[in-house]
Amino acid sequence: MELSKTIGEQSIVGVKVDLATQCKAQGNEAFKSKEFRRAEGYYKKGLQFLEAPQTCQYSQEELMTVGPVLATLHVNIAACCLQGSTVDSAKCILHCTQVRFYQLSSFDEYAAPILCRPSSTIL
Repeated sequence: MELSKTIGEQSIVGVKVDLATQCKAQGNEAFKSKEFRRAEGYYKKGLQFLEAPQTCQYSQEELMTVGPVLATLHVNIAACCLQGSTVDSAKCILHCTQVRFYQLSSFDEYAAPILCRPSSTIL
């Protein structure tokens, strides 16, 4: 089963992407305020919005919309893992490697540099 049903004029996937994007924006504000754990929480909430139910999967077309947002959320969580007093490099690596599943160009542009050297850049 695909997730392509519509709600009014917007698809379920579109609604999920909008909600995840709102979480990303809230996370970015928290990150800028150096509230890294709070930012991470927002990014994780965004990931939850984009999870597909076990009985469904995204179509290739849907992945073209969802993938970049998933990739960005994972990169931003990785950046949070390298900030503050509790650096968690293992968790950072885990989230950076997740990016490869969703968008290779995001990995090359954002996640690979995080793996090579700590960065405070968020997307």
